[in-house]
Amino acid sequence: MQNELNNMILQIMRFTHNFFIASQESGAFSLDNGRIILKNNYIIGQKIILSGSVLSDGIYEIAAKDGDIYTIDDGGKTEEWSGIIYGLRMPRDFIRLCEDISAFNAGQGKVTPYTSEMVVGLHQWSRSTKANGAPVGWEEVFSERLKPFKKMFADISI
Repeated sequence: MQNELNNMILQIMRFTHNFFIASQESGAFSLDNGRIILKNNYIIGQKIILSGSVLSDGIYEIAAKDGDIYTIDDGGKTEEWSGIIYGLRMPRDFIRLCEDISAFNAGQGKVTPYTSEMVVGLHQWSRSTKANGAPVGWEEVFSERLKPFKKMFADISI
């Protein structure tokens, strides 16, 4: 569930061109079964982006910390690479929006792409579509809530 949300967060960040970068460190990194040594100070629960690796690029959450050794949930990968790690500082409203979009995509959200009409005491449901007949996606459904987070150009390329 957390990996799905992290993937959705990254997709929304790309869409808005906003990655909420708070810090970055570059160099050689070694990931061993979820453990990675980092120079910057991160807090448990903070999200980071790993960039430049072959297997592990993406968003992860700091699960534990022991000195400069951090634990992330990476599925048990082992990898060494040169790249950049970004520390993120996402507003709570953005995280809530990402959770709502993720729930919408899973079909469990409060907001749906369906409209309801009352017809002789019964509800009639129809799928909302664009002018070309394509279904309405999260980008359209949540466009007003996404606007405050949109930037013209991306901070990073990932």
